[in-house]
This record gives sequence, C-alpha cells and structure tokens, in this order.
Amino acid sequence: WSRSRLINISMSQPGQTPVDQHGAGLTMDDIIRDPNLAHLASVDVAARRAQNRRPGSVRLPPSEKDTHPPAPHADHTISQHDAPHRALPPPPPSDSHAKPLPLPPTVASHQYQHHHTTTTNPPLPPHSRPLPPPPPASSSSSSSSDDRAYQEYLRRAQTEPLDDIAAANWIYRSGTDSMGRPVVVIVASHMPSKAANLDRMLLYAIKVLDPLVEQDYVLVYVHTNISSENKPTFAWLRKVYAVFNRKYKKNLKNLFIVHPSVWIKLTFRLFKPFLSDKFWRKLVYIEEMSDLFRYFSREQLNLPATITMSRPGAGKVAAPPVFGAPLEDVVSRPQNRGSPVPILLESALEYIRMRGMQLEGIFRVSGGSAEIKELKQKYDQGQHVDLSEIEDPHIVAGLVKQYLRELPVPIIPTALYHRTLDTQKGATTPNPASTAALRQIFLELPPIHQATLKHLFQFLQEVAKNFETNRMSPSNLAIVFGPNILRSPNETIQSVMADAPLINSATQELIMNCDQIMS
Repeated sequence: WSRSRLINISMSQPGQTPVDQHGAGLTMDDIIRDPNLAHLASVDVAARRAQNRRPGSVRLPPSEKDTHPPAPHADHTISQHDAPHRALPPPPPSDSHAKPLPLPPTVASHQYQHHHTTTTNPPLPPHSRPLPPPPPASSSSSSSSDDRAYQEYLRRAQTEPLDDIAAANWIYRSGTDSMGRPVVVIVASHMPSKAANLDRMLLYAIKVLDPLVEQDYVLVYVHTNISSENKPTFAWLRKVYAVFNRKYKKNLKNLFIVHPSVWIKLTFRLFKPFLSDKFWRKLVYIEEMSDLFRYFSREQLNLPATITMSRPGAGKVAAPPVFGAPLEDVVSRPQNRGSPVPILLESALEYIRMRGMQLEGIFRVSGGSAEIKELKQKYDQGQHVDLSEIEDPHIVAGLVKQYLRELPVPIIPTALYHRTLDTQKGATTPNPASTAALRQIFLELPPIHQATLKHLFQFLQEVAKNFETNRMSPSNLAIVFGPNILRSPNETIQSVMADAPLINSATQELIMNCDQIMS
C-alpha cells in the first residue's frame, strides 16, 4: 500500500507480513529496532488507522522515477541506498467503484531530504492544461434576433406607401381551398422588374401574407411566362426565406408550383439544405393547368387568359386549347365550322349515340385515363381527331365529362348557382313551380350556354329512355353530370356535401323536363 522513493518494502494490506527487497519476511519489531526504518512504524500505524476507517487500498500517485534497475549486490540487509533501486510489486486488486482514500498526513508531508524530492506530482505547465469547454450557443438569442428583424420589416410594411408595388397585382389572396384554408396566388410574370426596389416587394409580400399565416394556408406560385427582367435573384430569394419567420414555414400546408422551369427546380435543389423533409411533402409541381383546376376552380384563382391558355414547356402563349377555354371562345373559332355548340361535344355525343347508347353504365363507368389524356392533347394541339377509331365508348364518355369539368365558366354560370338550387327547396320536385323557375333561369343564360345546355340535356334524355339496357336513369345521370354543370362560387368539401341533394334534384328535373324548360 505504500510507495516510497527512499526504500522498497511491500506492505500490501494491514495484517499481511511486510517483506524486504529479497522477499524475506519482516516483523514490526524488526522495523522498530532498525533505526533506518523506525520512522515507518508511525507511517504503518497511520495507514492502518486510515485503512480501518474505510475499506480500500491507499495509493499514492505514480512517479516516473519510481522504477530503477536492481541493486548490484545481494546483501540481505536493508539500507537507505538500496531501497530506491527496487520497484514495488503491483498494488493488490481493489474494487473499481471504491474511491481512493486521501493520503495520510504523515505520508503526504514526508520529505526525503536525501533526494530533495516529494511524493506529489508537479503541476502541469500552463500550455498543457486542458482548456475549459466553450459555453453552448444560445438558440433563443438567435431566434429573438430573427424575430426582431421580421418585426422591423412588418412595421415598415404597415407604414410605408406601397401602392405602386400593389398595382402590379402579383400577389393576392384568392378565397379558400376545399378545407377552408386561405389561398394566396403569386403570379411571377406580374412581378415588378428587378430594377425596382426588391426590398419594397418583400415589404408588400409581408403586408399581404402576415394576417393569413397565423393559421394554415396554401400558396399557388405561377411561374408561367416569366422573363429575365422580373425573375428574382437567388440572393433575394434567400433573403426572403431568412426574413420570413417560423409561422410562414410551419403553417404552409401546400405549395403549388405551376409550370415549373428547370431554373426553379434547381433553385429548390439549392435550398434543400435549409428545408425540412416535411416541406417536400407539401410541394406539388403542376405541369398542366387542368391539373391545377382539380384543386381549385378557375374563377377562384382569377388568372389571366395568357396564363390559363399557356402550354407546359412553352415560354410564350401557344395555340389556344379547346379544354379549359370559354364556350364563346371555342364556338367562335373557324375550326368549329359555325356550329352553335363546341364541335368536340357535338361529335362526341354523336359517337355515343351510335355506339354507346345501349352500353350498360355509359357515363358511369370510367374510361382509360391514358387514352382520354391522349385525345385531350390532340384536341388542344389542333390535330385532327377521328373518334370512329376509338373502340371503347367509355373513353369518349370520359372525354365529355372532362371537357365539361374544365370549362372556366360552367354551362349554368356560378352567378346562377344559388338560384338554381333554390328551385328544389320546399315542396316535392319536380313540380310546376320548380319547372317554371328553371325555365326562367334558362332564359337568362347567354345564347351559347343555352344552345350547349339544350343540346346536352336532350341527349341525356335519350340515354335515360334506354334505362332498361344501359341502367342509367335520370337520377343516375344527374349524379354524374350535376357537379359538372353546377359549381359553387366558393366550393368546399362541406358545401359540396351539403348541396349535393339539391344539385342532383335540379339536374334530374332538367333531364326529365328539358322540353318544357328549354323549348
């Protein structure tokens, strides 16, 4: 238990026999009688007392001078000069969990004048001492700094005049989505040129968005027809992202990018290190306008025709499409050959009259989506389409439904939506009063809408008369066509479910009494 630079005696544990440098046993009397070893008796007693106070062995710190070559002689006597040349045997095993006892004062303070050394280790030089760990960075301080910066931008947005930036109408609220969340539209081609003060554009964006982002919201970014003059720089976009605080990112539930270019996809890729995994689940790329109108009505977004008629991949306005174009526009084109109804609808209904009137589930059974999409693209690109080459009538029936669904203004305009539903409230319908009210609404329609509605519902009446074979009654047809001809100006899931019975009832009466209503 004892390590000394002057002598070398193994005393292991109290109660065990100490030995000399040759392994011969020594008693306490031997030590006391030897004047050179007498001082160790007091050391041993003090150590035994310390050992009895607490279990465990007493160890002194090791020293690099503790190990020396053995003495050259084999004398069995122990001298002061022989002891430093013998290393102590290894200390006995001890409990790893036991803490080493403090050194007895007599040992700790004992100095061996012969070598002019002590048993304590010298302190580490200043350059080798371990440095204290740096204090942890404070996230709250950085977040509060960011919030102060945003509050300053918000203050400026609410006080500085921004009428010239607002006049471009490049960012605006556009109603709510089907879940009642505010929808914000950004039209990139309407953004002021880069020569304008980009900071003032950021201020106006904050002015529009700040009241909305306290709750869940949806963003529709339209990248169509953007030019190099108004394309924002990456540095400005990075600044916008830094200024917008946490509520902008947390409460954004969907981001629709319409007609994304390679540049914008690369920009998002550069932002990837700063964006969470949740963001990528919110991002939706819209390659075709028809895909966007599955989420929102055309009237709600209030996009200019130069955008709604643009084709994916084209920086300029392409040839006007058929799908998604107003009825008046399609009918007035030379390709329509002077017909009062769109030629697509006329030829498709004639095809079904010839080949699908007796087909069970006509209009109810879905056609192949790939074939329908291919036909749609041909019509939009102005290619000649021969429907007689189509073998499955369900494909043509699906084409008719999609055409009606994508009309920017439904056949019965949204302005007459609530009046049409009111005709089905109260007494059991159809009845003379409801029929008269529907006729009045029909007479208020624009002429092309009148002609198209009459042509469609006279055909649907023919389909219903073949109910015994095609199993499509007026009620079944109303369920299919009602949502395509009657659309709420503020359509939500809740309103669709609540209005569905009235929509179906009004559509069914239009089929059954079309001769009285549309004569």
